[in-house]
Amino acid sequence: MQPSVLEGTWEEIMLHAQELAGKRIRLILLSEEEHNQTDSVSPNTPLLKALDEIAQRQQTRRETSTEGSQEILRQAREGGLYGNESG
Repeated sequence: MQPSVLEGTWEEIMLHAQELAGKRIRLILLSEEEHNQTDSVSPNTPLLKALDEIAQRQQTRRETSTEGSQEILRQAREGGLYGNESG
């Protein structure tokens, strides 16, 4: 299970007091430099960067034909790709 991450001011963290009651937590105080860096980064920035990298990689790949895809899927569902054809 991935741990939850809460980040903000003490006052913002305290808004979650009821859901955190009785749970073990780890509190890390950010330096002023780290605090300023996180303020300037949008929460969507890492995802947007990843999507941009994917788009760049796709530019060099050739497109494949989708012709016959339905037939391939039908065969796979019938077990034909594994030698388990029923008939």
